[in-house]
Amino acid sequence: MALSLVAVVYAITFHGSSRVQRWLVPATLLALAIGLYQISLNVFLGLCAVELVRAIARQTDVLEMLGCKLAQLVLGILIYAITAYPFMESGRGELLQWSADPLLQIGINIGRVSDKVALLFHSGYAWVFAGLVLCALFGAVRISTQVSEHRKQALAFKLISLLTLPILMLLIPGITLIFRDFNEGARTLMGFGVLLVLLFYLAHLGLASQHRRLPLLLIVPLLATLSLSFAYGRVLTMQKTFANHALYSLSNDIAAHRELREAKRIYLSVSYSGHWLIGAAGSFKRLPVLPYLLNVDYYLLAENLPSVGITNVVAERERRNATRVGYLGYPALVESQYYRIYLIGDYGFIVMNEPPRIRSLRW
Repeated sequence: MALSLVAVVYAITFHGSSRVQRWLVPATLLALAIGLYQISLNVFLGLCAVELVRAIARQTDVLEMLGCKLAQLVLGILIYAITAYPFMESGRGELLQWSADPLLQIGINIGRVSDKVALLFHSGYAWVFAGLVLCALFGAVRISTQVSEHRKQALAFKLISLLTLPILMLLIPGITLIFRDFNEGARTLMGFGVLLVLLFYLAHLGLASQHRRLPLLLIVPLLATLSLSFAYGRVLTMQKTFANHALYSLSNDIAAHRELREAKRIYLSVSYSGHWLIGAAGSFKRLPVLPYLLNVDYYLLAENLPSVGITNVVAERERRNATRVGYLGYPALVESQYYRIYLIGDYGFIVMNEPPRIRSLRW
């Protein structure tokens, strides 16, 4: 994901000495980015929209820039279709069925994305973002005034500038809207960063037109976004520590009992909860978007246990046999804070305990 973003940025910023270089190099980088992570196409399209606004503001040749970006896009998709797409699994990337009212499903998906993005605008972040939007609107008015004074086709360029914002908002989920299996995870919303880039650019134009030092006010929303990144990093580090503890705790309990080591199979119950990280309860309360960004609502995955030598544990399937054992009242062979292990014959069952909801931390 990070490498695909780097490839897209280089594709946008590359300026070769010849037209062939200006087309082929960015197209190859775009194909590489899509091959690494398909959602990065949203970022490329969004940055093209930002470049369009910059071209209008700088009064350069807009049509030439659009033609160049369109050529890069077409060539990049062709390179990707020839080199990477044939090796994709057939079940991945299936599109919506056009016979089943796809517009309704797209509207539902947009609503789900809006609910997730709204988590970001909580308490002080809402006011900071509102100030950024106001400054961006002032910058957009500034560009509109310049276009009216110097452009012959002022109305057309104004219309293009006005359409840029809704297009970028649509590119927050972007191409994921047309997939049958819609993924609303935070990693699919890379287009939101491009929207912030446009807002910062317009706000900088508007503030700089009044005084050369006024753009320093943009430090406030920048620090707000960086503080969210810092909080996410702290919570992510805490989650990794908790995951390592969970892995070694469960593996030690299994290794310490011969019956569990020699069991034919141990079924791990599949249970989800947003309250595993007790130490992050305060951060989750102050920043409701953090649980969505973290997106870890399980105690442990069965696929992690082979790394510590435990190979007979699998996740329960549709029958939910491990979960059912937990309700039957059998005595537990191992009982821990987070799980219970049952042994019935040659089969073991790991049942997760529901973590309590922490309202306040006591030190």
